Amino acid sequence: MITVRVPDSLHEELLAEARKEGVSLNQLCLTKLARPLDWYRQKDAREGNAIRTEPQRFAQSD
Repeated sequence: MITVRVPDSLHEELLAEARKEGVSLNQLCLTKLARPLDWYRQKDAREGNAIRTEPQRFAQSD
């Protein structure tokens, strides 16, 4: 678990996006954080490099 402090304006933007998508704020943030990891994993796989981290599935925790 981590706690991230963000400006109120960013919090409101993320909350609005989560509501629009029909997901929790936590799930939206997990998805946004996981995207770059997936990109690097796919890039490494395409290039035949060793995988940097084990693939993980992020479960909704709220």
